[in-house]
Amino acid sequence: MSSIDELTQKAEQGDAEAQLTLGKAYFQGDGIPGDKKKGFYWAIKAAEQGYFEAQKYLGMGYFVLFGDREKAVYWLLKAAEQGDVEDSMAQVLLGEYYSMDSEPKDYDKAIYWYTKAAEQGYVEAQYNLGCMYHHILKDKEKGIYWCTKAAEQGDAQAKENLEIWKQHSGGGGCYVATAVYGSYDCPQVWTLRRYRDFTLSESLFGRAFIRIYYAVSPTVVKWFGKKTWFNHLWRGILDRKIEDLRKHGVNDTPYADRVW
Repeated sequence: MSSIDELTQKAEQGDAEAQLTLGKAYFQGDGIPGDKKKGFYWAIKAAEQGYFEAQKYLGMGYFVLFGDREKAVYWLLKAAEQGDVEDSMAQVLLGEYYSMDSEPKDYDKAIYWYTKAAEQGYVEAQYNLGCMYHHILKDKEKGIYWCTKAAEQGDAQAKENLEIWKQHSGGGGCYVATAVYGSYDCPQVWTLRRYRDFTLSESLFGRAFIRIYYAVSPTVVKWFGKKTWFNHLWRGILDRKIEDLRKHGVNDTPYADRVW
């Protein structure tokens, strides 16, 4: 009997460790033809028995292989109920869940998971943690500390936030709109910030646009922000966009940035 046959026999008898090992073998094509469907089947069998390692493995598998955040978080939460989740990407997913998706939101748990990832040097966690402290928990000192950590690793959005925080009491972003309308906290910019946080940030393309914008806009505004032609050009473009957003129900009331 081959080792795979023995492993399969143990898995069929309900051995959770064998089920996960067999699932991994199918995923990787290790000593057996690769078959992701069978890989998930056996990994789920193990996870449903409460096997911690299988739950962690499934959580990251769903996220990395399929981008299925909902299923990833489901299994990571199951794992987190039993023990520590060491992978920094998994920790960020849990932080996002508790700060954005759970009802009611649990900022203490979000801070816990973001901090674990941030302390490992994970730049996205450092940025999210900085925004949470600055915007939600109103601890500006810690917000600046963690955004500075992210900025030191080259994160353009963190650098943008730090620059904005020096100039305004509000949050980060909308650099061109802030230059055009004269304030980060005004009805036009509140509308655009909502559009950024609840429309653009929900799609892969939108998030890519946000990243590019934050990488380019500080330099553009530094060079041209005080030029009459620049403000006239962008005022027209932004006014039309804001009018359209308001027609589609995007509010222009005071707004605190979402952590995303």
